[in-house]
Amino acid sequence: SAGGAVVGEAAATEVASASTACAEVGTAHCASEALVQREDTGAARTYMIKVTKNDSPDAFPGIVVNVSEAHPHMCIVTKLAQTGPVSEWNAVRLYDRILTVNGEEGSAQELNERMRTGQVPMDITLEHPEVRELHVSKSGQRLGVTFEVNEQTCGLVVNAIHDDGAILTAEGGKLLPCDLVVEVNGSAHGPRDLLEAMTDLEEFKMTACTYGKQQQEQQE
Repeated sequence: SAGGAVVGEAAATEVASASTACAEVGTAHCASEALVQREDTGAARTYMIKVTKNDSPDAFPGIVVNVSEAHPHMCIVTKLAQTGPVSEWNAVRLYDRILTVNGEEGSAQELNERMRTGQVPMDITLEHPEVRELHVSKSGQRLGVTFEVNEQTCGLVVNAIHDDGAILTAEGGKLLPCDLVVEVNGSAHGPRDLLEAMTDLEEFKMTACTYGKQQQEQQE
């Protein structure tokens, strides 16, 4: 990822809506009604997929998410199954965050359970995160970040930023509470491997996902 790259469309102050139909995906059909909201800073893009048919319940809906006890609102796509309604539809991406299922919010566990029921029609609202690459040089300092280390997550969730540490002078942007660190030096590993790499290395590049305002509001 390039520094400051945004997953989704270019940053702009714009509100647009679109409605498109997906081609038949396996035995399931989905259509999308996208609500695109972008902030001045290139903040997350929100969109909705509508699943109208489910002939393959074993693979429904084809999204695997993380379940974090410390951050229950972080329902993040960790894997896209090879089968299921969204398997060949490129709108849903790794590290997207699920916001609602059938218009209802909930914890990651609750949202995942609603999706797994396979009841259609089903509306799933997601957001693409803003993806940033930070260049960290510790120069003998501690990193200054507390992470949640949970093997059920696809990265490291930022619990707290301390008032001292190398992260405060990182190039490429500012790390925020609830950000999801997914790569170190371009490699994606398990949470413990990511943490070990950042502990051992004096200089490295960190790839972090930042989500929309709702994430910050739920954390308060």
